[in-house]
Amino acid sequence: FYDNIVDMEPFTLGAYTWNGYTCTSFGYPYTMLEAKQDGCVFQVMILTKNGEYEIYTPEELAWYVANGGKAVLMNDVYLNDLKVTVKDGAASLTKLTDTSVTLTAGDSSLREWYGTGTRLGNHAQHVYVLNGNGYAVNGLYYNRLGAGAYTANRYGLINFAASGTDIIGLGIENCYMLTGNKYSAACIIGYVEKVYYTVSECYLAESVYHESSSTYAGGIVGGGNVPADGT
Repeated sequence: FYDNIVDMEPFTLGAYTWNGYTCTSFGYPYTMLEAKQDGCVFQVMILTKNGEYEIYTPEELAWYVANGGKAVLMNDVYLNDLKVTVKDGAASLTKLTDTSVTLTAGDSSLREWYGTGTRLGNHAQHVYVLNGNGYAVNGLYYNRLGAGAYTANRYGLINFAASGTDIIGLGIENCYMLTGNKYSAACIIGYVEKVYYTVSECYLAESVYHESSSTYAGGIVGGGNVPADGT
């Protein structure tokens, strides 16, 4: 079964003129080629790639969150130079690269993942098939207490995920989230819409702090229409 079929322009390679199309099958991208000569038919099926967008940087992660699809983390990603230490229910903040430098919530050096003016991503709803590959996202930061202009009601690394989302093997470290009374908030997925999703083999480190009075607040997943499969 082939989906997303797009015809290609004929091209000549060697002694043959090739016709074909690109398509997907079970989520994987293929190129299908055919050439004819002297009564013979030559057919080639090429798996062009595994279909995963490779993420190395905060900007690539932001692009993925804004667009959805399949992706794989290729290394730990650092959104901020932030170290979070949690003790007795309270969090203290320093720079990760220099723990002698103390930070506070609202510090101008910290970029909110979905803040006003400095946000790295966007909160559209997409299907996310993300393989964390055993790596972690570090420095996820929100300070939405008393937030004015930017008033989205769902907060997380992924704010709003659609049915069919599948997150595996992803860690969250040195995360600081103040989400107040927003509708739904968590560190990985703020809210999942509709029928079915899976989150498995994911973790939150001890360096994660989330303070919230949201209707649906969680560690890994906030709210959703139905319970998730997986753990």
